[in-house]
Amino acid sequence: MNYRVKSGVKEKIILHVNNNMIFYLIAIFCLCFGMVIGIYSAKYIVGQQRDGLVEVINRNASILNDGSITTFHYFLRTLKSNLQFFLVLFVLGLTVIGLPLIYLVDVYKGFTLGFAFCFVTNNFGTSGLWLAIVGLIIFNIMYIPIVLFASVLAIENSIRIIQNGIGRGNSWFKGILSYGSYYIIIITLVIVINFIQCIIFPLLLAQV
Repeated sequence: MNYRVKSGVKEKIILHVNNNMIFYLIAIFCLCFGMVIGIYSAKYIVGQQRDGLVEVINRNASILNDGSITTFHYFLRTLKSNLQFFLVLFVLGLTVIGLPLIYLVDVYKGFTLGFAFCFVTNNFGTSGLWLAIVGLIIFNIMYIPIVLFASVLAIENSIRIIQNGIGRGNSWFKGILSYGSYYIIIITLVIVINFIQCIIFPLLLAQV
């Protein structure tokens, strides 16, 4: 039974990717484009801005290491940040102007990842590389596929609204219901990943 469920989910994901390949490719391009901009921005940041960011990172690392903030509060703080991103995508998917803005959100996401990775590796040496690996790469390997899936879902729904209009018949309601149910699954996955991150990351950070 479990095998059939897993097989069915896998087939649906593959079918969704195949049916929306162009949207996925554009979303991937936007993420990569944002990363490139973020990397170059981090390379050329100097002076007080650089020193201020270094101080913020050191302060946050110290707070996690010395136990000044509980795992639960750290979980809530990071979860709030992650949920805000997916909430923006969800809301944009409910609008007729969502299509171009969703891709801009993907560019922004890529920018933050590229900037953070480049900044910590350039300014914290070997410790920064380890921090980037455990704090960014490992968990974003799980996050990025969800970001792409959420982005394409939002794009699909925005296009459906453009084509069919808002509030026209049962098909519109069913489409919104399906769209919302997928996002409930996405939010659940984000919560689980965020929980794992908040348990493991402080332990790994202590080794930096």
